[in-house]
Amino acid sequence: MSKKLFLMLTLVVTIVFFSCNKDEDTAILQSNPVIGTWKLVEEYSNNQLVTLNNCNLQETYIFGEQQFTHEMYSNGGRFDDSTFQKGGDDDDDHHSGGDDDDDDDDDHGPVNPNPGTGGGTTDDDDDDDHGGNGGTGTCVLSETVIGYWTNPGNNLYSLTSSNAIDTKNIIFTDNGNKFYYETAVNVNGISVTKKYVFKRQ
Repeated sequence: MSKKLFLMLTLVVTIVFFSCNKDEDTAILQSNPVIGTWKLVEEYSNNQLVTLNNCNLQETYIFGEQQFTHEMYSNGGRFDDSTFQKGGDDDDDHHSGGDDDDDDDDDHGPVNPNPGTGGGTTDDDDDDDHGGNGGTGTCVLSETVIGYWTNPGNNLYSLTSSNAIDTKNIIFTDNGNKFYYETAVNVNGISVTKKYVFKRQ
């Protein structure tokens, strides 16, 4: 009889223990909706949808309880080691780094600062990884940023990496399964609003 009682108590304690752990995990996710793995699914330039290639669609944010990883990919067929800047600004102003992009060679494709008017710039360089057919080669991890994040309040998230703090106003949509943030970039002296949309994986 005491063996049965012992087994029953062990079973009850085990169930309670695992239930508590699950509740803690749920509480963390509810209090920090950014925790998880997120992939880029859409990009807009002045509210105009930008065509992304397969490599760009692999861009990923991974948020843990305190740490984050941001992975960016480029086309291996056109990737040039000499232009790769580890940890610096790659002229794509939604990544870490601080200087503005004045030469429209960001990896998110041509930017028309006046959408709908046909004006603006086009980018004929081979360094445009968005748009088009994606070129030849395979997608390669071109940059990884690792750091820590905090949520000082509301939708503000501070992402701190080795030498930079990037504060983003992250807006959650689709019942917390998507988020987006916007940033202003300078293209040939014209301010352009970029919007990046990520989906939970």
